[in-house]
Amino acid sequence: MFTLKFYNHLYYWIGLFFLFLNKIRHSIQGYTNPRPFPITEVKKAIEYDFNVIDQWIKVLDEYSGSKSILKGKTILELGPGADLGIGIITLMKGARKYNAIDVNNLIDTALEQFYEELFK
Repeated sequence: MFTLKFYNHLYYWIGLFFLFLNKIRHSIQGYTNPRPFPITEVKKAIEYDFNVIDQWIKVLDEYSGSKSILKGKTILELGPGADLGIGIITLMKGARKYNAIDVNNLIDTALEQFYEELFK
């Protein structure tokens, strides 16, 4: 009864509606939690950052067809989120330089405890 074109338009407008609702939510509450868990869970956040780096290296290895290392590389991270743990880890793994750009200033919300635990 309904065509594929009808469903494509329907899903498009439903998607726009939810995008609009999300924009309203972030305008009211602000963007404060880039992860599915609170920043106070320090050990979980550190584990999460290490997992992100491992996934980056895995994808880079698959893409380039060779074992990739971070040694001597310059890293640019768009949207680092609530802390600079990923940047610190890439530098610890031998990256030459780390740069991060984010529209939302969430770095100020990072706990000192996070960095103390990360450096252990």
